[in-house]
Amino acid sequence: MSSVLFWLLVIVVVYSLYVVRKKQKTIHALKTKQLSLNHSVRQLQNRYKELVASLPQQYELELETEHKRRLIAVGNNYFVFQAVNSLNLERLSDLVDTFSNVFSQFEDINWYPKEQLPALISRLCEALPSDTRSFNSQFYLEKAPRLFFDFSEEINELIIKNEAQSEEDTIESEEDEQSNTYQYSSETEQDMSNNS
Repeated sequence: MSSVLFWLLVIVVVYSLYVVRKKQKTIHALKTKQLSLNHSVRQLQNRYKELVASLPQQYELELETEHKRRLIAVGNNYFVFQAVNSLNLERLSDLVDTFSNVFSQFEDINWYPKEQLPALISRLCEALPSDTRSFNSQFYLEKAPRLFFDFSEEINELIIKNEAQSEEDTIESEEDEQSNTYQYSSETEQDMSNNS
């Protein structure tokens, strides 16, 4: 009987060690995942801050201190009233990508709306909350994506107008060239016939 109790005790101890070890592995995996998420959040927030900080130099903007503060607050306050999880990280990433893609387009086409850009950024900044408490989950789920999307669309419209104007200018230039060539050849023919 004592050997049965001994083996029963051994089985209970081994099983307990197994359960504890499995729980430790699960906790470690969760901590690792959370650390990875936190690292990704910091990288994304830093990328966004660097983009906002580079705007005045890159695009010859005079960004008001309050506007700069509000733009940076969009990234900094994202997780103040929201959980750090993969879904929220993806949403922040979409927001940052929408904003950064606007400026990437300028590099791709080697043009930007110099006259309109300050007013568009100013309008975006004025629509952003001025106090930290307003940067809540409702703002990030509803208002922020719409604001950044509208900003992006306004820029896209200006790019399309610029491209259409460039094409129109190119066509006019080619027509002028053809007209000048035709006029030159007509004058040359006239000169030749006068000389004969």
